[in-house]
Amino acid sequence: MPARLAAFVYERTATFHLPGIPAVVRGASLHVSGTTEVGTIYCDSGSQSPWPMALSALMVDSPDHEWFLQPAMPHVAGPFDWTAAFRPFVLEGSPLVTWSFLDDGVGEITMNGGPDGYGGFCWNSLPRPTATVEHAWILVDADIPVAVHGASWGSMKAMYR
Repeated sequence: MPARLAAFVYERTATFHLPGIPAVVRGASLHVSGTTEVGTIYCDSGSQSPWPMALSALMVDSPDHEWFLQPAMPHVAGPFDWTAAFRPFVLEGSPLVTWSFLDDGVGEITMNGGPDGYGGFCWNSLPRPTATVEHAWILVDADIPVAVHGASWGSMKAMYR
């Protein structure tokens, strides 16, 4: 993801490259930090409550097969910092989601943001909630083979004498 996303625009997509071709991928998480402003929701009952942002991210395995996350955002203004694991999101009856889209070491992630929903006989007031994402990085749990020099143990020991 870019180092800084503007005061949250509703969708950003970025391509990422693993440091090599993975032998196996076991999972992935997204770590995000930034700041948020919270709005207010007013209801007919006379109550009011915080109106936070909603941030989510997805990586598409194949049509109708995605890895998705949407962690809870703070209900107070200020900094936030969270790490959330991607979970499978599939239509009922579809085959399982896989990590095979990362087999070439390249993936694409889309991050979405907008005011969180609310229901009932309630309405919001301006200003709307916002979020500025300062940092976002993907943590991929994978085995990635690395090249090594073909040398004997004796020659390796000699290098450190």
